Amino acid sequence: GAIYGGLVFPLRYVLGHGWLEIQNGLCRKRVALAELQSVRPTRNPLSSPALSLDRLEVRWGPGLFQVVLISPTPRDEFLRQLTAQAGLVPEGAGWIRPPSTSPAPGD
Repeated sequence: GAIYGGLVFPLRYVLGHGWLEIQNGLCRKRVALAELQSVRPTRNPLSSPALSLDRLEVRWGPGLFQVVLISPTPRDEFLRQLTAQAGLVPEGAGWIRPPSTSPAPGD
């Protein structure tokens, strides 16, 4: 009981100036908001630093290790701040990084 609690708690998500920090017990992950690729609601039951199935899938790159499922509260306010600070735009049921609008080299 006490060992499990130490591995899971504290569970928190901190939206800092330019980064998202996810703390799950002794583990801590910091992701630059500029690296975020997408955020979408999910009820995926996979193991993650989330205590609820009402989760957000946060992806910052391709592959299995560049994604995390989180369950912040209050969810809507956290999501609004995260997507605004990361510069993500709505698409379908989620938010994505918009395509670059900078001109291609040689244009």
